[in-house]
Amino acid sequence: MKARILHTQFWIDDFVISQSKDVRLFYNYLLTNPHIGLTGIYKLPKLHSQIESGLSGDEIKIVLKTLEDNKKVFFFNGWVYIPKADKYNKYSKGSKTGAAYDKELNSLPAEITKYFDKQYPINRVSRTSDTLRNQNPETISKKSEIEDDEVMKMLSEDEKRI
Repeated sequence: MKARILHTQFWIDDFVISQSKDVRLFYNYLLTNPHIGLTGIYKLPKLHSQIESGLSGDEIKIVLKTLEDNKKVFFFNGWVYIPKADKYNKYSKGSKTGAAYDKELNSLPAEITKYFDKQYPINRVSRTSDTLRNQNPETISKKSEIEDDEVMKMLSEDEKRI
């Protein structure tokens, strides 16, 4: 089961405050529905959005125009792109979630990412490995030397000769 955090700051955001209840509801829905992944780019059938949000097709058309005009959400061929979906969650930053983010991004159809990238640049974070960041090899090397010295101090003279 997926979980999504919706920060309380969402409700006091200048854009959100200035919108109708339908826009607020649908924007919230787009950020938290079961179809969204880590990248904020996902396929969303129209029927699902109507059933799950409770808005009619006509209401959704009006809401979509508002969201697109304000560059909050983009729509193309049944796909949704929320450029700032990770504004508070930073799924692209962590070593494990970042790798999953990259995998999801790379699995998207090229025509979809190309179109959305023109609308609003997609967050692409380069990762060279899945190891912890800022590990200095010199520090790691010295750490093992220190550990060896401390072990030697704890051994008796007889144990050291063996």
